[in-house]
Amino acid sequence: MNLQDNRHTKLSERMDILSRQEKHNEVSLIICTRNRVLALHQTLEALLPIVHDNHGVLEIMIMDNGSSDQTATIVAEYARLWNKLVYYNEPTKGLSRARNKAVALAKGEILAWTDDDLMVSQEWLPRLIAPIAANVADCVVGRIEIAPQLQREWMKPFHRLWLAENIHPSLPQLIGANMAMRKSCFREGMAFDLETGPGALGYMDDTLLGMRLRQSGKRIVYADEALVIHHFSVERLNRSFWIRTARASGRSTAYISHHWEHGLVCRPRLRLVWQRMKLWLLLLRLHVGGTVSSEGIDEKEFGIRKTIAYLEAMAALREIPFNY
Repeated sequence: MNLQDNRHTKLSERMDILSRQEKHNEVSLIICTRNRVLALHQTLEALLPIVHDNHGVLEIMIMDNGSSDQTATIVAEYARLWNKLVYYNEPTKGLSRARNKAVALAKGEILAWTDDDLMVSQEWLPRLIAPIAANVADCVVGRIEIAPQLQREWMKPFHRLWLAENIHPSLPQLIGANMAMRKSCFREGMAFDLETGPGALGYMDDTLLGMRLRQSGKRIVYADEALVIHHFSVERLNRSFWIRTARASGRSTAYISHHWEHGLVCRPRLRLVWQRMKLWLLLLRLHVGGTVSSEGIDEKEFGIRKTIAYLEAMAALREIPFNY
């Protein structure tokens, strides 16, 4: 082989390597939605011009979880203008079910996720997937800020946590509003647990997946520059939302405690009596003091309501076999 042939062979080998690397970094961007057509419309209007022409993006998947509004029509209108946008439907209610279907259908080697009520920054997607492309992470979670018009003075860290704010976490946890992972993470039976998340227990779908992935040796990192702004419905500020959230988070936490941690609560019924008494006394004090507002919730009240739901769920789960 002469020098010219040798150079040609090495160039071909390098081009093959670069081609394989590029394919390895191809992205499926996934948005799951259900009956939030107006929010989805606003998200797509802002997101598509930013991410559509990124050469690494294979597809932008809208996974409709059985919407009864005009979601399919709106997505079809956008798809005529943006050819990477594709619509799928999972009619059975449950975000985890919709996410698992999206994983099965996705063509990319990297799966990037955001929600239908978020605005992404200009460099969001490249910065989100960069640690995976550089092989320093298997999963990445990005920065999530609450939109300025939804900020309130009464918000404490626990309020912000339940509104999915994510800024410099001490331990990165997967949050479906802004995360990415290798599709290979879902091999060997790994999936979103169908009993968790919206449409089921309410929460812990992404958290439990992250716990399982971390235990299996996957690297989860935080990317501060991968910024999204959360424009959730103003109804999530209402006191009624926080009461529902406390209950759902208690049930979801109990599911993790029982099935994943194999925890046991001693005398749950006796503890329930005490917690209910504490709640009654606290509500009496709050109402007498005039500190009950239509927005937000007292942190102690939230904690007691969550504990009550947790104890009720743990009592019901005592004889249930572990899923993990």
